[in-house]
Amino acid sequence: MKKRLLLVAIVLLAALIVLVRCIYKRITNEGMWIGDYKYQYDTDAEQMWIVSCRGTVYVDFPTKFLIFDVSVNDLIFHSNNDIEKLVIPKDADYNFTIQYCNSLREVVYEEGTQDIKLVPKRCDNLETVVVPDTVTIIPKAFCCQCRALKNFKIPDNVVSINGEAFYDSGLELDHMDDKYFVVGDQILLFYHGDCDSIVVPYGIKRVNWFTFHCENNLENQEIYFSESIEDLGKMSIRENVTAYFGPENITGLSPESVKGTIVAPAGSYMEQFCKENNVDFRVMTEEEEATWREKTEAAASEIVYQD
Repeated sequence: MKKRLLLVAIVLLAALIVLVRCIYKRITNEGMWIGDYKYQYDTDAEQMWIVSCRGTVYVDFPTKFLIFDVSVNDLIFHSNNDIEKLVIPKDADYNFTIQYCNSLREVVYEEGTQDIKLVPKRCDNLETVVVPDTVTIIPKAFCCQCRALKNFKIPDNVVSINGEAFYDSGLELDHMDDKYFVVGDQILLFYHGDCDSIVVPYGIKRVNWFTFHCENNLENQEIYFSESIEDLGKMSIRENVTAYFGPENITGLSPESVKGTIVAPAGSYMEQFCKENNVDFRVMTEEEEATWREKTEAAASEIVYQD
């Protein structure tokens, strides 16, 4: 009887050793799926990694696996065609880019989210993105080239949309016929007008450096900013540009970004800014002021606001 028990124990131990060796070989060579996470062990670094995920993923990755500390591969959301939905907690502290995930159809940022760190872009079939009202800043390249995304509602509280956000997305493609598409806190998201003479109408408060991305191709250009403008979003005034402003104070413009000429009323904020920073400036004439006002007020009728 004892011999039989000993034999059984030896067989079980041998089977366990074989199983452990198989698991070790697989998890070190090609990785192993456990639930919705794929683990891989780096023997050189003696580090366990999560290298992929699948299905509906709540982005709060395990930090331990058995006796190992776990790190997450930076490319976990790059060209990952196994994920269909991402739910991102409000305190998520990952800075990964979500791109080329062609099975991904929905991204949800939890209620209470304030800072978007995980940015989806270039996901061909992404149809739904949910962003709560607590978000005030949309980061650079957010949802750019996500061509299936058409019905995204930008929260009214958003005060800044950074360069290339929503560029070539389904949202932009749906508004190609709108000269001015305004969202959030009066932000000009899309401009589809002439590039040689750009008018930023009364009623628009904010633009960014990518709003008029056609400007690089022009030898000479005029831009008329209405007196409602408050923030230029790090926009550049290029060497070939003459920019007309009213008496208003402006943020989001640095002296280093101004290579062209600024025209504004005498005694205005922009005159003071230019003199203090050695920026090319001239005082707006009465005729220029009349033209500036006429253009910026008339163009207001062409604004399309997001519902």
